[in-house]
Amino acid sequence: MKKNNGSKLVTVYETEEDSSGINVSNLDSGYEPVRDKFTTPFIYEVEGYLHNNNTASHRKSIKALFNFIDVHLLEGDLIEIYSCWDRHEGKEKDDSKDVVINLSTFQFGKHLKLKDINHLCETFFLEDKQYVLVKK
Repeated sequence: MKKNNGSKLVTVYETEEDSSGINVSNLDSGYEPVRDKFTTPFIYEVEGYLHNNNTASHRKSIKALFNFIDVHLLEGDLIEIYSCWDRHEGKEKDDSKDVVINLSTFQFGKHLKLKDINHLCETFFLEDKQYVLVKK
């Protein structure tokens, strides 16, 4: 931590990868139109580098997301993820991008069986207007 103009502390990272992760917060009121994409009432916003997996920073953010889910999800429970561009919350989701991920078996969709969470982070990324159901 370094002081910024002597008043506020600013976190300084050595590398971009060091700064990667996720931020989970309450849903901002401006994003309310996204609620109709979910079947559960508890909706939060997740920020991070989740839109591709081609760098170590992106894979670290994806791993942080699935580690967070794994820690907070009880056996037999599910969590829903929906991804869209900012200000596109009210647009229709693309059903062809729907996917189910089982964290207990590492089954990714209908046809892909993954080895572990690292393999998941190398394979997965969020696409625009994509719905993901994660089970444990």
